[in-house]
Amino acid sequence: MILAEAGVQMVGGLDLTTVQVETAAATIKDYVFPFGFEILDWGVLITEDFSAHTTDPVVAIQVLDKTGGTVTTVSSLTLGSSNTSLYKGDGTKEVQTLITADTDLLNGHVVWGPRESMPYKTSTSNILRLAVTTAANGSTGAITPFAFVKPLIDARSAKSWMDTSSS
Repeated sequence: MILAEAGVQMVGGLDLTTVQVETAAATIKDYVFPFGFEILDWGVLITEDFSAHTTDPVVAIQVLDKTGGTVTTVSSLTLGSSNTSLYKGDGTKEVQTLITADTDLLNGHVVWGPRESMPYKTSTSNILRLAVTTAANGSTGAITPFAFVKPLIDARSAKSWMDTSSS
């Protein structure tokens, strides 16, 4: 199989422990890939109803150039009514209803990250990080972040070594 033709895979989601919204800024999980990748989309699954927060939690998707290396925030998502760009469908049309209160976010809802930041291509063997960048000041609400990634391979990369033998 040619890696560049491999399918999309989801990271996060079921392989993560639920993250409480009051969790301090921290890495949720790093995913180390032996190839470059394209982040196609990302978001969070709400796993516990939200209460009102005066400080809304913020999650981010980030990439690192190597273990312990430089962190680049690809996209961040504020979860709550302070995010004036957060809309949901009305059952007929998409993005029709603006969030009015943090309590609009309920168990089973999915909040997708900002559209303008996707897709995002990385170079060879970057690390994908799901992170909390701002904690909520209240203790009700929980999330599970996820991302959809597609493998990319670049044989020209100065980080890639290829065995070219034909046997």
